[in-house]
Amino acid sequence: MLNEAMAKHNALYSELLSLIVDLHNYHYACMKKKDPEVGRRFRGCIKKIISVEKQLHRSSIELYDARRQDTKDTLVQKREERAYRKANPLKAGRPRKIRNDINTTN
Repeated sequence: MLNEAMAKHNALYSELLSLIVDLHNYHYACMKKKDPEVGRRFRGCIKKIISVEKQLHRSSIELYDARRQDTKDTLVQKREERAYRKANPLKAGRPRKIRNDINTTN
């Protein structure tokens, strides 16, 4: 879930950046020539940027929740592993020799 939320957030962020570049271009064109069509595109681009910013904010909240849940899951897993190790400790002493059943000497 974390990877999906991160991919969605990155896609929205790249869309926002492309809209900001379009806004800059429309603003430049609006200053160059006084055309109502350019003004409409400029205002439309501003509206799109506002909507994408809202979506990006929602996406960042989802991403935060996903990271938080991932952290909780990791801590629970570590806690369970520690409890298992405490309940089943490793045997102390010298480790057993591994015998080679295949006779390599002739």
